[in-house]
Amino acid sequence: APSDTWYLAEGSTGGTPGERLNSGNFETWILVQNPGDDPALIDIFYQTPGGAVAGPQDVILEPQSRQSFDVSEGVPDEWSVSTQVIASEPVIAERSMYWNIPYARYADGAVMYAPRWCAHDSIGVVAPDFNWEVANCRTDTAFDSWILVQNPWDDVTAVISIDYTTPDGLVPGPQNVEIPPNSRESFQVSETVQGIQNVGATVRNTGGEEVTVVVEHSTYWGPSQGEEPQSYRVAAGDTICFPWENLI
Repeated sequence: APSDTWYLAEGSTGGTPGERLNSGNFETWILVQNPGDDPALIDIFYQTPGGAVAGPQDVILEPQSRQSFDVSEGVPDEWSVSTQVIASEPVIAERSMYWNIPYARYADGAVMYAPRWCAHDSIGVVAPDFNWEVANCRTDTAFDSWILVQNPWDDVTAVISIDYTTPDGLVPGPQNVEIPPNSRESFQVSETVQGIQNVGATVRNTGGEEVTVVVEHSTYWGPSQGEEPQSYRVAAGDTICFPWENLI
């Protein structure tokens, strides 16, 4: 359903042009649709490791229309960016990410490198929650999974812990990590569990204050030419995670 508030935990505008390995070169776009019959006034705010950054403000989104917002116009060269969209009327918000990689191609026994665009996309969530679940965080072969946690609040620090579920049982991940107000943190799953195909994760509030957060999950995977798994990203998937309040 449309909502007057949306949270999008994933996002990146980082990159290292000229370097083949881990080049990234990410673009992030916030896509806002007004399906209603009245104009909507849109304000966008970004959360980064360094704190809040104001995005486009007082943007009029006409009825039955859509606008696209380039995150790099407000937050350039930042690897970790979350977004909050606030509207005067109910709207729909998604986020698309694109990156340009020098993809390896074989021709007559030689390896050639040519630019190629890859992407993933997800809708946002309409409310933060205390605890989140994600079912697919694989780290085997060339897979690289990340847990992305957004604290959209102005004046409270969130404290979260991550536990991973594997075929051999529970594996504790990062514990009691503080996420400052209006910021975002990224957690690489392989730092805790490596080389496992079937990995799930639970992200829960473990702080003294009852502070809610927003959680997404991205999995990237690399080439099959025998290079290191995180050499560069040729494809990916992203999704919002599942809040505990919906577990009945």
